[in-house]
Formats: sequence, structure tokens, C-alpha cells
Amino acid sequence: MAQKSVQTISELYQFLRKNMVTKKEFSGLEGKVGGLEKKVKNIEKNMATKDDIGALSCRIDSMERNYVTNETFNEFKDSVFTRFDGVIGEIKDFRLESAARESGLQRVEKIAQNNKRHIQANTTAIKDIKLHLKTA
Repeated sequence: MAQKSVQTISELYQFLRKNMVTKKEFSGLEGKVGGLEKKVKNIEKNMATKDDIGALSCRIDSMERNYVTNETFNEFKDSVFTRFDGVIGEIKDFRLESAARESGLQRVEKIAQNNKRHIQANTTAIKDIKLHLKTA
């Protein structure tokens, strides 16, 4: 409140009227103060402390150490794709060799089947000749 020396009751009354707050004004101020207190509590609750900032800084440092740079990733990717291409080439070579072996085996099996038919035909012919010789 303003500092003033009061000399009469009417001066005191005028002074109080100028400088004092009505009940209505006071209740409005109380509401505003209450709202401000809630805001301050909310800010205090959500505000980061020095410890929070220190912990976050440590986490960020750790993340930066563990992140892979684009250059490192590209080198890794190139080496993996090179190895992958080599493996695919080996698989293709293996499949071609298998196919060649399989086609060779198929030819041998066909020849064996033909020979088996010829042998069966010859066996039948020999039996017929033996039977013919016995009856003659």
C-alpha cells in the first residue's frame, strides 16, 4: 500500500477507498491466483530438473555412440551384397552342376532301360530256341 500520513478520518476513508479492494474484486483475484497456482504446479510437475537433463544428455551420448553413420552402413551394405552375390553365384553353379549330373544320369538310366529290354527280349528268344531244340 502507498505510504501516506493520514490526518483526518475523511482522508483515511478516501485513502482506503482508493487503495483497498472490494470483496468482489478480491474473489476475482483469488480465482486468478488459484489458476496461476495450478499453472505453476503443472509447470513444476512437467519441468525437467538438472538431473533429468543430465540423464537425457547421457542417453543422447550413448545413442550417438551406438548409431551407425551412413558411410559405415553403406560399407557394410556393400560387403553384405558382395557376399550375397557370391552365395547366389555358388547356388546357380550348384544348380547347373546338379542339372548336368541329372541329365547325365537320365541318359544312363535310359540306356540301362533299353539294355534291360534288349536283355529280356534276348532271354525270351534264347528260351524259345532252347524249347525249339528240345522238341526237334
